[in-house]
Amino acid sequence: MLVKLALRNVRRSARDYAVYFVTLLFGVAVFYAFNSIGSQAVLFDFQSHAAGRMLEMTNYFLGLFSVAVALVLAFLVAYANRFIIKRRKREFGTYLLLGMSASKMAAVLSIEMLAVGVVSLAAGLLVGLLLSQGLAFATAALMGATMTHYTFVVSSDALVKTLVCFAVLFVATLVMNVVFVSRRKLGDLLTARAENAQMKNVSLGVRIVGFVLAIALLVVSYVLLWNNKFEQINGPDFLACTVLMVVGTVLLFWSGATIVLTLVRRARGFYFKGLHAFTSRQISSKVGTAFASLSVVCIMLFFALSTVSIGFGVRAIFVGDVEQCTQYDVTMMSRVCPATDSLFYDLPEPVEDSYENRIALSKEHDAATFAAAEASGFDMAADITSRNPAWNDLVKASAQMDYYAEPQMKWGKVLADAGVDAGSMESLSNFATSHVMVMGISQFNAVCELTGKPTYQLAEDQYLVNNTMALSEEVADNMRSKAASLTVAGHELAAAPDEVAVEMRTGAMPDVGLDLIVPDSVIEAMKAQGAVPVCSYLDCMYNCDRAAGDEKLTQVLSDAYPGTSLDSYNDVPVLGVDWPYSNVYEGSEMATQAGGLKLVITYLALYIGFVLLVSTAAILAIQQLSETADSVGRYQRLSSLGCDKGMILGSCRTQCVLYFLLPLVVALVHSAYAVHIMNLGLFSAFGIDPMNGIAITGGFVLVVYGCYMLVSYLASRNVVREACGF
Repeated sequence: MLVKLALRNVRRSARDYAVYFVTLLFGVAVFYAFNSIGSQAVLFDFQSHAAGRMLEMTNYFLGLFSVAVALVLAFLVAYANRFIIKRRKREFGTYLLLGMSASKMAAVLSIEMLAVGVVSLAAGLLVGLLLSQGLAFATAALMGATMTHYTFVVSSDALVKTLVCFAVLFVATLVMNVVFVSRRKLGDLLTARAENAQMKNVSLGVRIVGFVLAIALLVVSYVLLWNNKFEQINGPDFLACTVLMVVGTVLLFWSGATIVLTLVRRARGFYFKGLHAFTSRQISSKVGTAFASLSVVCIMLFFALSTVSIGFGVRAIFVGDVEQCTQYDVTMMSRVCPATDSLFYDLPEPVEDSYENRIALSKEHDAATFAAAEASGFDMAADITSRNPAWNDLVKASAQMDYYAEPQMKWGKVLADAGVDAGSMESLSNFATSHVMVMGISQFNAVCELTGKPTYQLAEDQYLVNNTMALSEEVADNMRSKAASLTVAGHELAAAPDEVAVEMRTGAMPDVGLDLIVPDSVIEAMKAQGAVPVCSYLDCMYNCDRAAGDEKLTQVLSDAYPGTSLDSYNDVPVLGVDWPYSNVYEGSEMATQAGGLKLVITYLALYIGFVLLVSTAAILAIQQLSETADSVGRYQRLSSLGCDKGMILGSCRTQCVLYFLLPLVVALVHSAYAVHIMNLGLFSAFGIDPMNGIAITGGFVLVVYGCYMLVSYLASRNVVREACGF
């Protein structure tokens, strides 16, 4: 009997459970899908250990954030459940009045919650399973992995974690409901009626002052952000900007509803048409009484929209053009010697003994590195070949680049000749005091030939500016157009007008910023004056595919330098000195790391944005349903006065749409401005277009926000239709 009554109540109260059901469905689906990422490794043919590690790292971070997601969903479920209980107080009172004991009523409520929980959990898991399969293909695309054998993967770990998490959530909600109902007196339940919240009687003049102040605070906040450009987010200006934005948003919602209502009233032709007067007063009342929660919702929406948009831009910055940056199969780097003693070894006074000891050890290490490099004639490939001839079987072609420092020339002079004020650009202020480093044209052309790029010719009084970083492209253009002068080893050189953008080494993002290429005669003059390479790079192309080449490289280096340890991250032998290499950058490894970083940033941005969006939409939906239930008497009076069904339901629809759109529009304005400033201060410097992130964010809003708005309207319409007898 109790089960039959509970199931009938669920069917009859389906509209009340709609938001509860949708929230649980979204929560379960996303929670399972993102926690199943780690189980998808069986689908991919990973050709390096790094790919598996990056997938594990992604799963680890998503697991950590899932704790916060679970807490947010718990709050949402409790919030939605509170609305359901509030709506059914009189029903519970009627049960008690008819003689049902409190324990049986609690049992009925428990069965109802269990039924809704099981259905929503099952539906959410079904959607989550489908979503996880889509994420598998997305993971493969982001990681650049090959899916050799697709199978429908069910993650047992994610399934158990989801079931345990939501079982605890259901039990906690159930206990809360039972305690609430059992402690209520019969009189309280029977006399419980929904009452409209009343706006405090504040004069129009005060509201106008509040509105003007809100606009002023937001303008000041925007100006501070314009000046800051996210360059110092821990500074007082950024904190003031944030506080002013929050206070201005709250004041905007507090004062805006009354002012808009006043303006609408003055437009009498519109105000007295149809139910516009009723609709405008309803919206004004809703916004005016719930301004605090709407402000919180607006700020959460701002964070949701900004997180996804900026997240995708940041992903592009860190990952960059991976294909362009991994043209070489492997790049080996060695820091041969410091550019100048003063650059590395000036000690502050006084200094600690431990610090002096570290400096002494560093000098000893550098001396050993230099001795090893000098013994091999500063030829990296020759050093390895002399120790293991198998190097020639592995490497098809290679090119070494040696960078030399000009101790008498610093970048400040070069930038000044190019018309660049380094003091006005924070990114160049430290760079201006560093020594200019150059490399020879023959070595540069050898690097170009490795990948089939055209070579360059230089006059004896010219140098080339090679640049692939958007951050320094403007400076490079100025140097070329103004033929900025450069003095190296007594040779006066002027910048050639050729636009050169050649990646010189393997990496995850473009990192060639203002590399200067000089004639070989200048390099010979520097050597004659005692100059030695500050650092050297060796780009190599394998005789085999990259996976096999990387494996053979490890063996070749281990045999060439026996007794060395293996780096735990990329399995490359670690030497006691920095010659002939201190770092090894494998093209496949860098591409994998870039793909893994892209995966982490993408999924975290989507996960955070989705949860915040669901939270705000669910809160708005519950508030809208609660307001509709509180206004039932008003809709009944409209029906009694002769208003037809279309007018009343149209008013309900307009209220629902506007209630959802108001915080969204304000959040969109805030988010668009923040992304624009981020674009000016960061993205544009790296040549990144944030429009992709904005497009994805728009799709998020349409799907999630639109679903909640539709569910909210349908449920509100059913309440109005039932109250008016339509």
